[in-house]
Amino acid sequence: MELVKDSSYFTYSGEKLSEKQIKILEAAIMIISKNGFNSSRTSEIASQAGISEGTLFRYYSSKKEILLSLLPIVIHHFFKPIIEESFIRNKSNQHRTIEDELKYYFHKHHQLISENERLLKIIVVESLYFPEIKLSFQTFMKNSVVPSLEKMIEIQKKKYKMKNVDTRLVSKTIISLLIGHVLLQSYLPDIYGNEETSFETTVNLLVNGMKEKR
Repeated sequence: MELVKDSSYFTYSGEKLSEKQIKILEAAIMIISKNGFNSSRTSEIASQAGISEGTLFRYYSSKKEILLSLLPIVIHHFFKPIIEESFIRNKSNQHRTIEDELKYYFHKHHQLISENERLLKIIVVESLYFPEIKLSFQTFMKNSVVPSLEKMIEIQKKKYKMKNVDTRLVSKTIISLLIGHVLLQSYLPDIYGNEETSFETTVNLLVNGMKEKR
């Protein structure tokens, strides 16, 4: 992982971290995303950060505390932009078709996932083993991502002739498609690497399936 040069990446909720804390978190993202939480050691993280293990423990009492310190960062850099952008677009009176909205949704979220790939990998994987991470992850999906997406779907259903398809099913399909795109392009880039064509085709298939036949 290329180290984050902009320290603001590790600044959130008005809290400014020290240079050593930033180095520790940078190193933790690199080591844990590669080896997994259980197989990573604080000595490795300290070495990658260029400090002693004793110095690491001055800032973080345990490896778990380091892990939990990554959660606010992913919230700030992944979930917060989703919430803010969705609120702005849903409030806007600008005329946009459902095709426009879905293409934007796919591209914007794919971009955010790509920018925070290692960090998201850690949070998603470790949420299976740490209830506090899982609960935070579920809460933000339930209270922000899913409602904003479903509001967009409802707005578009009222504007255009759409089948009476359950909105929750549509949002589930869209999120599943997005995750599938990211996984396939990450692990099979030679086959599924053309993001633009892939998104265009997916949106067309999805929208045509939702429209009423004339």
